[in-house]
Amino acid sequence: MTLPTVFVTAATGTQGGALARHLRKLGWGVHTTTRKPSSPSAQALAAIGVKITHCEWLDQPALVSALSGCQALYLVLMPVRSDPASEPRFTASFLTAARTAGVKQIIYSAAIHIDHLPGFDPTHWSSPFLLARRESDNIVTAAFTTTVTTTTDTNANTGAAGSGFEYLTILRPGTFMTNFLTPKIKMLYPRATTQGIFDIAMQRDSPFPFALTDPEDIAKLATAALSNPEKFHGKDITFCSDLLEVQQVINTLGDVAGRNSELKIQVWDEDSIKAMEDGDKKIMLEIQRITGVVGGLIDAAELGRWGITGTTWRAFLEKEREGVVETFGGL
Repeated sequence: MTLPTVFVTAATGTQGGALARHLRKLGWGVHTTTRKPSSPSAQALAAIGVKITHCEWLDQPALVSALSGCQALYLVLMPVRSDPASEPRFTASFLTAARTAGVKQIIYSAAIHIDHLPGFDPTHWSSPFLLARRESDNIVTAAFTTTVTTTTDTNANTGAAGSGFEYLTILRPGTFMTNFLTPKIKMLYPRATTQGIFDIAMQRDSPFPFALTDPEDIAKLATAALSNPEKFHGKDITFCSDLLEVQQVINTLGDVAGRNSELKIQVWDEDSIKAMEDGDKKIMLEIQRITGVVGGLIDAAELGRWGITGTTWRAFLEKEREGVVETFGGL
């Protein structure tokens, strides 16, 4: 039996890469695009049999060619930092190309909704990115007549008449566990690897939970949806692998790294962040503060409802022990 072929966007990234590798291990065909085919990450994908096309995400002829022969599209996108509106344009471009290429199934990896929560500030610097992500959501769901449902509602309809698409699943994973390892930790927690200090923006008087997600668990859930499109059609799944308070996260990290006494937390409240002069650090803390509500939006048991055992934070760190030790080796 010939196994399906899936187009995976951003396959040189964290979750796209995890899915591409997982599918190739199972023998599935995988296509992707990149602007830098000679990069180490692209070359590593090519070495395991991923078909790589050199093109931009708005290049329709090249996208259609790259998507040709694929039965499904795994869509995960990031905007150009200087242009939040680029993400909806990318979304529309991929859906147009996928429809032309005859793709039948869309799995869309989206963000957890926080732009409609109490306290959302439309004037904040981050709001254009959050609102652009919501616009991308709308573009995806508009390609289907189905009502996207929660896990308790099974009344999903078929794809939009004339759209060419038949199956849609939306995945909304929590914070990547890999954010606490090199190289991403250096951007998100710049003092952690040199001073052992995690600058944390916490809700006032209350620690927020980290909804931690192993990218390999995203790959497993996506593969389950690809394998059983009828079961997953119309589902909007918000999930994580492990849900822990901040201190638990750092304590476990210190334990596995062998740095128990060296890893510390410095808490920054909203007023302190506003008064901060370090622009880059301020942005990172603002992102934490904004996304600190995410843990409260996730049921840690959700993965289990789909037959997947989420990777615990400790199990992930043990699996990545070499990288953990290397990340904090400079302390």
